[in-house]
Amino acid sequence: MNDVVRTTLARIPRFAGRSLERLSVQPLESLTNRSYRITLDGERYVLRIAGAGTGRFIDRPAELHNARLAASIGVAPEVLFFDAEDGTMLTRFIADSVTLDARRMRDPATLSLAARTMKRLHESGLAFAGRMELFPKIDEYLALIDERRADDCGLHAARGRAEALRPAFEQAAAPIVPCHIDPTPANFLLARAAAGLPALYLIDWEYAAMGEAAWDLAGLSIEAGFDEADDRRLLDAYHGQPSATDIARFRAHRALLPLVAASWAVAHAADTGAGAPLIAMARQRVAEFHARAAGLASG
Repeated sequence: MNDVVRTTLARIPRFAGRSLERLSVQPLESLTNRSYRITLDGERYVLRIAGAGTGRFIDRPAELHNARLAASIGVAPEVLFFDAEDGTMLTRFIADSVTLDARRMRDPATLSLAARTMKRLHESGLAFAGRMELFPKIDEYLALIDERRADDCGLHAARGRAEALRPAFEQAAAPIVPCHIDPTPANFLLARAAAGLPALYLIDWEYAAMGEAAWDLAGLSIEAGFDEADDRRLLDAYHGQPSATDIARFRAHRALLPLVAASWAVAHAADTGAGAPLIAMARQRVAEFHARAAGLASG
């Protein structure tokens, strides 16, 4: 693996002509890419080598644009190198940081900080490249699934059920803002900023785009496995006093976003042969949609 990393670093200008004898490489957890913590001469970085086939799902120039803008307001690590052709990226390592998980995210102080960090992004006025719309994105992934003639894990039936919810969902759409789109707990790094105060950074801006703020809030709830009490804390931390409209928009995204995740998972598995974990995730997300759809339709 170090040979792959060394070959990749050799084409990054920052490492041109430097000896890599003292290079330290530590693999980092990643679902679809290969990521490493790189240490050389006392300097630390994160190297991301894009996974096979990911370019079909991701607009790399848009990712670079959005990641750099997010870094400019302090919610993302600085991008030091980016190859829009193959997705190779080098970012500055966030020192003394901890990757969050669902348990840590439930801590009231951490949850409040996550809500404020997303709100800072949403209210930044940044003009992200791309636009994320729920039903068109599901249909885009379903088209890829059909093209590969893959088992859809019940997605077409679920998509048909969701169509009845579409008119009300789209008529009530809120203004779009810059969004991360994939705020799973593992994409949050908890660190220390000036004066020892806690700071939170978001990584993995592959799917970032302009979208509804409720997408990020509901996405975090889903990926962290929040219960109703957690959701209330999240909405209170974000909105202060959430309105009925705020709550309804969150609930709508909370019910429908599992279909985006499920369709992405099946499409990615079909396109790259990534295997069983993604299919298991897709089936779980389809079940979550069905569990919440009835309540959304009646509420």
